[in-house]
Amino acid sequence: MKLVWENNSMAVEAPKDLQSGWHRTPNTQRARDEKLYPILRMGAIEMQRQAHEHLEQEKDKKRQAVIDILNKMGS
Repeated sequence: MKLVWENNSMAVEAPKDLQSGWHRTPNTQRARDEKLYPILRMGAIEMQRQAHEHLEQEKDKKRQAVIDILNKMGS
C-alpha cells in the first residue's frame, strides 16, 4: 500500500486499472427528440415536400369523389 499526498493530506494510491463505478448508458435524449420532432430526422425541405404531397393527394381524393358523384348522377 503506497501513500501519496492529495489535497494536502495523505491518501492511499489507487490502482492504475481502477475504473469508475458509473456504467456507461446510451443517450436516449436524441432518439426521444427525433421521435417528437420529425424535422430533426428529415430536414425542413423534405418535410415541406411531404406536406405538399399529402395536400395534393387529399385534393385529388376530393376531386375524384366529386367526379364519381357526377358520373352517378349522369348515368
